[in-house]
Amino acid sequence: MAGVMYQIVFFARKTLFVTITFSLTKHPHIQIQLFIVSSVCFICYLNLNLIHETKFYRWLETVNECLFLWLCYHMIMQANLIV
Repeated sequence: MAGVMYQIVFFARKTLFVTITFSLTKHPHIQIQLFIVSSVCFICYLNLNLIHETKFYRWLETVNECLFLWLCYHMIMQANLIV
């Protein structure tokens, strides 16, 4: 059941990313903030629901999401989105 739920959450998150990207093209600061919030929520979901078989896969996906967060923070700093 956890595997099926993971697929639904993963697909919904990717759909949310596409929706945010195209619906908020004039507001990049809001886009990045929503990306950060969704990534933090996804990291919490990954670590609360033990959906991966081994700790290595859970660690790998957590590191992947943390690198995405790092990229979002880097975009904030380089695009002068801090007011």
